[in-house]
Amino acid sequence: MKLGKIISRIERKMIFSLDGINTKLYMRSYNKWLKKQGLDLAGNAKYIHHTVSFDGVSYRNIHIGDNVVISKDTIILVHDFSLEAGLLAIGKSLGHSSEAYYVKDVTIGKDCFIGARSVILGGTKIGDHCIVGAGTVIPSKEYPDYSIIVGNPGKAIGDVRVWAEKKYKEGNYIQGFIN
Repeated sequence: MKLGKIISRIERKMIFSLDGINTKLYMRSYNKWLKKQGLDLAGNAKYIHHTVSFDGVSYRNIHIGDNVVISKDTIILVHDFSLEAGLLAIGKSLGHSSEAYYVKDVTIGKDCFIGARSVILGGTKIGDHCIVGAGTVIPSKEYPDYSIIVGNPGKAIGDVRVWAEKKYKEGNYIQGFIN
């Protein structure tokens, strides 16, 4: 069992070395690796930065739609061990030999963009075609399709379609690939 974990981590490091060199190969390999870990990927992610931290407590509780982009330093958590501190505060601790926690699913719909350094907590459901602003902390909440979500705690502040139409009309964007 431990040898399998070591091999998996080496494999992941090798995949990460491709990021920035050959993005298509990197993502093809990383999508396969994530699926092998149990992460529920509907289709393939478009891009997930190698510094994204998926909660290793249970990859099976993370559901990501097709064509999703997740930017650097994002954290996706499905567990919450703070319950143990709460139980200690009311004198109901389970003792030193065990910890109380719970696990809740995280769902990110298809065609979403998750900005850098976002934190997505267990119990979150992000609809299809959503944009999450950089640094947003997403609590255990449901967000409808086409939401623009920003802040701490994350709040839906607009509609992606309205924002995208405005940006398209401005024409101030670059089309192409970085590498």
